[in-house]
Amino acid sequence: MSAKLVFAFAVVFFAAPALASIVNGSFESGDDTAWSSFVPPGGALSVLGSAGFVGGEGGLWSPTHGNYFALLQTDGPGSYTEMWQSFVAVGSAVLSFDVFFDAGDYLPFNDSAFAELSSDGGLTWATLWYRDVAMVGDLWHDGWTTVSQSLGAGAYILRFRIANDLDSEFESTMGVDNVALSIPIPAPQAALLGAVGVSLLLAVRRRLAA
Repeated sequence: MSAKLVFAFAVVFFAAPALASIVNGSFESGDDTAWSSFVPPGGALSVLGSAGFVGGEGGLWSPTHGNYFALLQTDGPGSYTEMWQSFVAVGSAVLSFDVFFDAGDYLPFNDSAFAELSSDGGLTWATLWYRDVAMVGDLWHDGWTTVSQSLGAGAYILRFRIANDLDSEFESTMGVDNVALSIPIPAPQAALLGAVGVSLLLAVRRRLAA
């Protein structure tokens, strides 16, 4: 392999920005390791396996990635079961996760669930995803939904939370799985990567033919 090709590989792979990862984003440890949480009396935070969970009228829930997912449930009114993780993005990144809301109650008991992001240490929160009983219907659900958010460099907190509304008779649930950070490859860098791949292939063929 020529020195030029080696240098081209270095440009492609080492010029990319570093990226701090979400830890245990698919809960493959079998528990909530690396996540902080608050669970009020009567609430629950569980990590469930591929057997899934039967909640509300939603039927059986299974993981979207790997063998586990997190399930949040609360007993209200007005108290939130919460789960959160702090992370640092170095350079541009895309945050993504899968989430569902399963309404175990009916209106006017409008249980609600949030996925939120803070970039100022938890002083303010941007809502990335929201569901409530009014949105999905009495005793129904919205299915697994994939949410993506572009981020700049900085420190962030990702938080998931769910609350019961007005009473504590019937609890709704929220599932979370496949929380991840990825690096979008800029178009010029992607083109360079393709060019390097073609050059390497040609170089290998020439050497084999020699």
